[in-house]
Amino acid sequence: MNLRLIIIAIASIICFIGCEKDVTEHNNLQKGLTIQASTTTSTESASRTTFDGNVTKWVTGDEMTIMVGENNTSSTSAYTFTCQDGQAGTFSNNTIELNPESQYDFYAVYPTSAEVDATKLSAQITIGAATQTQDGDSPAHIAQLDPLTGCVKNTLPNSVSIPMHHNAAVMAIDVVNNLTTTFGIKSLDIIADDGITLCSTYDIDIASGELSNPTNTSNRITVNVENSDAISQDGIFKIYAAIAPCTLPENSTLKFVITDTNNIQYEFTKTFAAEFNIVAGDLLSTSFNLSAAETITYTADFASVPAEFPTSATAQTEPTYYTFNGRNIGFYNANGYAHSSGLNDVKYIIFYSVGTTDTTSAKIYIPKITGYKLSSLIVYGDAKQKHRLSVINGSTTVELKGSLSNNVTNKLLTKDTEISLAEPSDVTYLKIYAASSTLDYKCEGLSLKYTKSE
Repeated sequence: MNLRLIIIAIASIICFIGCEKDVTEHNNLQKGLTIQASTTTSTESASRTTFDGNVTKWVTGDEMTIMVGENNTSSTSAYTFTCQDGQAGTFSNNTIELNPESQYDFYAVYPTSAEVDATKLSAQITIGAATQTQDGDSPAHIAQLDPLTGCVKNTLPNSVSIPMHHNAAVMAIDVVNNLTTTFGIKSLDIIADDGITLCSTYDIDIASGELSNPTNTSNRITVNVENSDAISQDGIFKIYAAIAPCTLPENSTLKFVITDTNNIQYEFTKTFAAEFNIVAGDLLSTSFNLSAAETITYTADFASVPAEFPTSATAQTEPTYYTFNGRNIGFYNANGYAHSSGLNDVKYIIFYSVGTTDTTSAKIYIPKITGYKLSSLIVYGDAKQKHRLSVINGSTTVELKGSLSNNVTNKLLTKDTEISLAEPSDVTYLKIYAASSTLDYKCEGLSLKYTKSE
């Protein structure tokens, strides 16, 4: 007698406990928390499980692929099973016919978008992604990036329970706003050393869980945050990233770059003194105080300016400050400046009739960040210009990196000029002057990198 309606109970609790690591630094990654599989409401995406920061949940109506074959044979057929009860974790297929008195092997893959190979009892799965999108502070996106697999052998078809295993690890990052301003989070970048894979597409042996043949590998993951609420002072915002299992060798690093909604970047580096294994199912956590960033990069785009910014040149006697991306920048030019457009509607700030002397030079007063010094900058501008730039601390000209034998006090500005200071410095303003004869100067923006002071 055959059984047409096959009910599969998927084990609803999946616990992965990683061994504790010695934690000595404030921003050490910690292992040992738990991920589980359970139940929740439906989403419209291809993979309809969700992740709430600790638990992965099944959905009534969801689907998975199950390969079924007689016990101890490699000959299987793949079927689509539909979730009948998310709370119980039961899936069914009403077309498969099995002998209720015979034993079978079952190999399960979730989601159904994963490509299965019934002859090899394997599947091709993608773990994590180089670009991930988080909605607000919700970790639900993790479920789409964490394929589940499981198998059970020597089982009668009327009493099947398949434990499902995670193939991704999850990293949860607490961003602590201990600054004096309120802002949202735009993105997080996690960058590993070359040769370390943080996300990839693999072939997986479903019985053993062994991964092979990685393709589309990346050592960098970007989590873009949409609809981020502002983080109040001393508030915490949590970002989640799905990553592939990997080993971080001794003395390897993970770099974390947090970008806020003002396009200010806060960079942190975690160095692993000993080998560190990230295992499928791990939930890793770390925390970053923004005021402790190793470097802060502030970028001001002059394509748009505040409403009060001049639209025509007006002679000046002192600098005037305007807010760009959450910080104040001051401008001075004896013959004035204005916001303007050029070819292909490229927008910039134009400084009129910039001369060759100090009194006729243009000056851009840059923000100071307490506890940090300027270490490098990028000046975005017109490649056809012939101007030079000096960096000024008070009344002292700061040395810039020059040739191997000596440093220099000025640099010729070309398109998107990168400049590094010989030593980080407390910089007051940037002085721009004509290299030969008086002419206008066009600036499209600045990127300023500050390094934490000792």
